[in-house]
Amino acid sequence: MDVSKRKSQAHGFLVASALSLSLLMNLRCTINDVNVSPYPVVTIVSPTSTTRILDTATIQVQASDDKGVTRVEIYIDGKIPKGGRILYVPYKYYWDTSSLSDSSVHQIYAKAYDTDSNSTTSPVVTVTLYKFQPTNLSGHLIGDTLIFLSWQDNCSRETGYDVIERVGDSLITLAARLAPNTTSVEIPGVYSSTQNYTFYVCAVVDSLKSNLSNALTVSPVVTAPSEVTVSTLNDTLVVLSWQNRLHSIAEYIEVDEAQNNGSFSLIKNVPATLDSTALVGSYTIGTSYNFRLRGWTRHNNYSLYSNIVETYVTFPAPSSLTGTAGNQFALKLQWHDNSSFEKGFSIERKTSTTNFAEIARVGSNVTTFVNSGLDTTVSYMYRVRAFTDINASEYSNWASLSYTLNYFEEQSIQADDRTIGGVAFVGNSDDVISGGSGNTAKMWDATNGSLVRTFTGNSAPVTSLAVNSQGSVLVTGCADGKISIWDIPSASITQTISAFPVSITSVSLSPDGQYVASSSIDSSTIKVWKVSDGSLLWSVPGHTSLINAILYSPDGADVFSGSDDQHVKTWNALNGSLVHDAFEQWDYFKSLAVSSTANMIAAGSISQSNPLSVWQLTTGNPLTSFTPNGSIPGADALAFTTDGTLLACGYDDYFVRVWNVTNRSLVTQLPGHHAAIHAVAFNSGATLLASGSSDGVLKIWRWKKLWR
Repeated sequence: MDVSKRKSQAHGFLVASALSLSLLMNLRCTINDVNVSPYPVVTIVSPTSTTRILDTATIQVQASDDKGVTRVEIYIDGKIPKGGRILYVPYKYYWDTSSLSDSSVHQIYAKAYDTDSNSTTSPVVTVTLYKFQPTNLSGHLIGDTLIFLSWQDNCSRETGYDVIERVGDSLITLAARLAPNTTSVEIPGVYSSTQNYTFYVCAVVDSLKSNLSNALTVSPVVTAPSEVTVSTLNDTLVVLSWQNRLHSIAEYIEVDEAQNNGSFSLIKNVPATLDSTALVGSYTIGTSYNFRLRGWTRHNNYSLYSNIVETYVTFPAPSSLTGTAGNQFALKLQWHDNSSFEKGFSIERKTSTTNFAEIARVGSNVTTFVNSGLDTTVSYMYRVRAFTDINASEYSNWASLSYTLNYFEEQSIQADDRTIGGVAFVGNSDDVISGGSGNTAKMWDATNGSLVRTFTGNSAPVTSLAVNSQGSVLVTGCADGKISIWDIPSASITQTISAFPVSITSVSLSPDGQYVASSSIDSSTIKVWKVSDGSLLWSVPGHTSLINAILYSPDGADVFSGSDDQHVKTWNALNGSLVHDAFEQWDYFKSLAVSSTANMIAAGSISQSNPLSVWQLTTGNPLTSFTPNGSIPGADALAFTTDGTLLACGYDDYFVRVWNVTNRSLVTQLPGHHAAIHAVAFNSGATLLASGSSDGVLKIWRWKKLWR
């Protein structure tokens, strides 16, 4: 073969060899591309080392294997986060960076597994995190024209901030664009209380915007006036008061009124700086008035309504109308003024043959009127009412007055600091003796109330006293159990008897003044003593319980006793033998009175149904009792007139009642005491009646003809 042919063959071999090598190289690349390696191929596509990690990031992984990838694990800072094991394509993980700090550096890699449990780890990607989303957005409305917003700046590379506003359900609009590092802003506007306003803030880095901050929703709130109260000063003036918390937003307060629960209407606007207002009008009796308030701003934002308050015009009627005698042809009316705004009072009068008619008017705060020119043969009835230009009150009580003979208050004497234990007239005079808590007995001139003399020398308060019929001897029983015998003209003690170890409940003198009967608070024994020397005449344990009252008969022959054991007993005054025994169940007897003329012994008890029990003096037979209509408290004091025609009784309801003994009818009841009455006594002619109460007041009542 020649040299040229050899060269040609050699060239062909070289070309073929080159082509074969090229084919093999191309074939090798193709095999690598389809991963014929026994290990998976895994790569982090994003982020890269140059990617900005802001508020959130998506980690995207590409993985392949000739037999298939079973799972991909994503590692952040060497740990698999929750949800970081991914079984299916696409291999993506959404990385929440909200809890990470600004400018923090983090390493990310991925690991892929094939069906043969072979695994491959991707190259590590190192990224830097930049905080971007603002947080902790807060704020408040200032009035209804300005909102203040503030937030936390979490980004160190922002180029600015956008404030976004949504009104109700409308589209979001840009409210403000702010410089970097700004953390608060005031946004003016007119905000309505009928709308909600929602704000967001986002950070801006060049053309990138962060996620929106938390939402802040606000609406102007006008606080309603609270704790509204109402007071009616009179029928032309009402005052409303309230707790005012509106000064920062409300400009004025609306006042609405409704009558008798009808519809409300606006009656007045007042400045929001006030917390009360006066309402001037015409307010009538029988109408209810309701009021409510609400606050308003200058931009017509308004609060809820306050609580509703209700008031009525109260026009109290005059009360306690009474009439007292001026002279034979005139009387004086007097009443209590219970209102504070009347223009005056109207006085009306009627008789048995005429109707009520106005006879006079008096001015405001006047509480008396004298009616003259009266006919003493006619009974009159009066009533009074208050009036204004708008209203008239109800009428007072009626005062019925006739020209009658009766007991009328003559004197009111503050005889003691506390309880008066006994009263007695001195012989046939108009002098009366009272004894009480001040360890003394006092003699008073009943006609003028002057003090005549004082009996000083008792060692304890006087609990009971008695005077003989001649008016020469006084006996006082005291709280220390001692009895003092006094000579009345000289006011000196003639005897002191230590009768009991504890307080005396009752003493009584025989008519001749020679003996004194006594009882004690802790004893059921009666003791009778000689006045002359203080010696004991007789002693009888006559009861089974406390003896409250001891009394000699007018002739001195008998001694009577009343006890808590519900018995009233009659004893022979000389030897203490039992003469009669009267019993009333449930009657705990507190007082006694005896009249030989009326042949009666009366006993007062605590019973409300039968406070007075009465028996015949000679036989002890029970008689019909003296009881007013209805139940009343007990009777603690009794006294007959000398002729036995009248019986006076002092009751625990502060009244003295005088009874007609013949027909058991009530003659009169005498008001004026302010405490229970414990002592009553007539003078010898029954023209005067004395009463003493537990408030220390001694009253003298005179029998005369007056308007009553």
